[in-house]
Formats: sequence, structure tokens, C-alpha cells
Amino acid sequence: MKKRPSRGNMKYRVALIILSGALLLAPSRAECIPGEKKLVARLTPDEIREYYGLQYLLGDSGKKEYLSLRTPGERARWLDRFWIEADPTPTTDENEARSEHAQRVEMARELFGWKKPPGWDGRGEIYIRFGPPSLRSSDRGDVNTTGLISPTEYWYYDALHMSVDFTDTNLMGNFTYAIPQKTVKIPGAPGRSVSLSNRGSARPFTPPNIDYIAHARTRAAFEKWTLNRIWELEGMQAARAKENFTAYAEEYAAIYTCDTEWQPLPLYFDIASFRGGDWSDRVDVSFEIPAKALKIEKRDMKSSADVELRVLVRDEKMHKVASDSVDLAISGSALANAPLLPAQIVLALEPGRYNVAIEARDKSSNRRAAFRTKIDLPAYTGSPSISDIQFASSIEETEANRRFVKGNLQVVPHPLRAYRLPDPVMFYFEIYGLGTDEEGVASYKVEYKIVPLEKRRWGPVLKETPLAISSAFETGGYGKTQPQRLSIATDELWEGPFRLDVTVTDLRTSRTAARSATFSIVE
Repeated sequence: MKKRPSRGNMKYRVALIILSGALLLAPSRAECIPGEKKLVARLTPDEIREYYGLQYLLGDSGKKEYLSLRTPGERARWLDRFWIEADPTPTTDENEARSEHAQRVEMARELFGWKKPPGWDGRGEIYIRFGPPSLRSSDRGDVNTTGLISPTEYWYYDALHMSVDFTDTNLMGNFTYAIPQKTVKIPGAPGRSVSLSNRGSARPFTPPNIDYIAHARTRAAFEKWTLNRIWELEGMQAARAKENFTAYAEEYAAIYTCDTEWQPLPLYFDIASFRGGDWSDRVDVSFEIPAKALKIEKRDMKSSADVELRVLVRDEKMHKVASDSVDLAISGSALANAPLLPAQIVLALEPGRYNVAIEARDKSSNRRAAFRTKIDLPAYTGSPSISDIQFASSIEETEANRRFVKGNLQVVPHPLRAYRLPDPVMFYFEIYGLGTDEEGVASYKVEYKIVPLEKRRWGPVLKETPLAISSAFETGGYGKTQPQRLSIATDELWEGPFRLDVTVTDLRTSRTAARSATFSIVE
């Protein structure tokens, strides 16, 4: 899914019991909502088992919403939608996060089972939220002249550089985890693999007959290490690993293999709608990918790159209504001369509101991008009305059988919407519902203005600039629908974001329509 898929709406906060000035002990269950036990008792046995594993992901608001539903069917549909929105590959049938979560829950029951709800101890909770550790060490405890030393376990996650301590305080087999009292937030995505010290007998965490590690790279790396190497690394790295656990436990409900193993792929996309036929809209989903972000391979003595782009559209009930994919294969001089590689998928959709999932995958590497967005498609019934504004890197007259063709124009999309000085800003839109005379000729006026969205800096001073460019012209053509392309010089513009406002006036009816869009100028 580029950046790691965000789970900010599933944040989770543990209820903490102060043990000392340095440590807090977390309970084996997430914080309860009022009346949760009674609401959970209304669920079916299978739903209760599933709910105990989901509680860490839902958060208080999610729990209330799920438990307030009255029938199993409503709850099943709610969970389906929940997992659709958490799917790291939203355009495919496979949901890696849901599959991995289900596997983790079953493993937590099997490996760290506990007689009381939710059915596992603190180790099971951490296993469900973060998966299997890369290393695990344990101490069975002891009794000496100073008293009882409780059994402990130590887990280390290589991909997150995170360590977790567990203690069986009551000698009942119920391990709970400890968190440093001072929270240390760490910026950015999980770091790359690092090493730290380990206590006791270090050994890979490999339950019999279970291959639970989804990434063989981590397992292979640790198999090469010796105990001496592990014991050498101590001090600051070990302390940082504990602090990382504090930060991750408070920041993320769960972290899956796809979050740490998949590398982000830069992707720019834009969605523009135009009036189609048979009460439908033509929806252009346009892409740009930086060529330098792709893995270049040699094929037949030529450099080449291959990216798969996918789009899936769902209605408001999350039912699939449209999908398509395209392979962007570039080689030779085209790859060397194009800093941004364009592509486009065209769909036909009825007017309405939709959820759109977008994915890109570099076929030669493990780099991916995934996005979700919502769109509202109008019916374009106004007289006149204007389509979306589609920014372009080039617009020129062309013949058929070429990409990005609209009528007799080739409009190469530019979803990044960033133009370098002194290159012109180019964009395309369509006008519908114009009045015509007896010969079918429409006459209309186009006005546009470019407004800066930030103050312009003159040395140490920020100066208000209310308007940068404004112009208007009258034109016409045969038919009630008219395509319009514009190229605006950037001589009077400067680096920063701008808003483009376009107004069309039908000179026969004096009625108007307007549309706005944003772009930026870069040096």
C-alpha cells in the first residue's frame, strides 16, 4: 500500500497498573467499554472467539459500533467492510492483513493459551498485534536469598528493532508485559534491521511443525548470528528497543508483515470525470511514476521496467462495481528520457458516490503503492456544465490509435500537477449543455484566473498577492459539447501552490458554470 498503510483509526491504549516508578504492567485484555461484557454475551460463540482477537484493532468506538449491531448478518457485513478498508492490496481478492490476523489469533490460542477470556495471556496479545518475534529468550525463575525471581520471557522484533519483556508474576503461567513509564515517540516508519543484546539463552522462536515467519530473510539473517555476537550488543540499543515497544504499542493497533516487508513505491494519481454515454460518466484514473523509483532490468540488451497498475471501484455498500488493470512497460530511450512515466485507466460509471482503490506494483522488485479515495460523480445535466479539469504534461493534435486520446487531441495526463518554470501550465476540460443557433453553432466565453494559495516571500517579508493571472476570451463551435484546452505561460508565477478558477458563460443564455483545481510551480 508507498507509505505504510495508516491505522490511525484503530489506535489502542492499554490500561496500566503502576508497579514501580520505572515500570507499568499491562493487563492481558484491552481497555473495556461500559457494558462490554453484557454486549459480548449477546454474540454467538464463534463471534465471541473472533471478537476477542479483534478487540485490539477496533478501539472503543469500533467496539461500540460493532457490539450495537443486533444480528449476526449485520455484524458479519460490518467486519467485511472493516477488513476491506484495512486490506493492504485493496484491488485484489486476497486480504493479507485479515489472513495474517486470523493465523496470529489461532497461534496465540495454541502457544499462549489461558483459561480466562480472551483465551491467551499478554504474550498472545503482543503476538496478535505484532506477530512472531525474531528471537525469544526465557528464564524459568529461581528462589535465592533475596527472594523469588519470577519466570520471564524476552522477545525481540528485528524489523521494528523492538523488544518486549514478559513476567509470570503469580507463577500461574499468565505472562504479562512491562512498558517503560516514560513514552518515547519515534518518527517515521519502522527502521531497518538492527541488532541488540539479549539476556539468558537466546534461541529462534520456532514452535514445532509451524512455519509462522512470513519473511524468510529475517530468519536466514538470524541463523547466521552467533550467541557471542548477540551478547556483545547491549546498552543503548537494548534501551532503544524497549522504547520502541512503548511507541509502537501506543501508536499502532497492529503491524503486519506487509507493513515491514513491502517497500513503498512513489505514485501520483488523479481522477477526472467527463460526461459519457447512456447516463454514465467517463472516469479517467491517471498515474505518474518516477522512473528512477523503478528497478531497471536488462532485457535483449535494453533497459526495461514493468509496473502493474490496478483500479477497483466499490459503491457505498462496498459492492464491487468496476475494476481494470494495465501494465506500464517502458524500455530503451523512452525509459531514459522520461522522468515521470504516465499511464491511464478509463472506466464507465453511473453518477453517484464511490470508493476507489488504487494499486501499483513494480514487477521487478517488492515495491508497491496502495491508496483509497472517495469520489462523487455528477450527472452533468446543467446548461452549461463543466467536466473536471485534467492537467497535462502535453496536449497536441493527433490521430487515433494512440494513448491518452480525446477526440483529435492527445492529452498526456500530469497527476502530479507540478510545473517547472518557465514551462507552461496545460490543462483540458469539456463543456456540456451549450445553447446553439439554427445551424448548431454554440458561442461561449471562457474566463480563468490563477490565485496563489500562499503568501509570496520577498526576502524576510511575506507579501499578500491576491491575484497572479486573469484572462478571458470568446469562442464557439459546432455542437452543445465543446472540448477546451489551454496553455498558460508561467512567466508571472513563482514557486508555490496555486488555484485555477475557470468560468464558462453561454453567450446565448447568459448562464454560467464554474470549476476549480489546484496545481503548483516548482523551480
